[in-house]
Amino acid sequence: MKPLDIETMPMIGLDMPEPEAPKNYKDPEKIDKYKELAREKQAKTAALDPLYGMVCAVCVGNECRVLGDVGVETERDLLEWAHGAIYRAKSVCTWNGTAFDVPYIYKRSIINALFPKLPMLDFLRPHNNIHVDLSRCWDFRGYTSLDAVAKAVLGEQKHEIDHASFPDLVKTDHGRDTVRSYCLQDAKLTGQICERFSGVLF
Repeated sequence: MKPLDIETMPMIGLDMPEPEAPKNYKDPEKIDKYKELAREKQAKTAALDPLYGMVCAVCVGNECRVLGDVGVETERDLLEWAHGAIYRAKSVCTWNGTAFDVPYIYKRSIINALFPKLPMLDFLRPHNNIHVDLSRCWDFRGYTSLDAVAKAVLGEQKHEIDHASFPDLVKTDHGRDTVRSYCLQDAKLTGQICERFSGVLF
């Protein structure tokens, strides 16, 4: 079983809908301030929504591809590589993959007109042999971060990075290596946690 992790960023050339202030706002200054804060929030959360974001890095096991690497110049290339790597892995483990990584990959695949060999529901069915979401094993009714569990269980933690910098980082070799290192660390922690959980929580 190989760990799967993705990183996302706002779509290149993103054109977000203009936010509207509540109808009870009458003061032009308050309306402008509301819109300014709403636009900031849009920019911060765009990467998390497959309608406005895109996949910029994928790790399967200790293999990682970042948007802009040779052979993955477009998101479609990256998604094709991801589906192939997942298919070859036979089974994957994720942290919060049921809620984020897996649906995001598949929704972006639909947008990019890709048709993977394995349908998304195969990954989301409980007790399947293809995908184990370790965050669900740890806390089925809530959510605990990968960083918190890695610190407690492994004595290790995620690398720090400014996610807002991803669009600039993927433009250079050094930047892509920075994103790669971050994504690989998440995948490594997920894989090590999987080994600890195996036979105990699943």
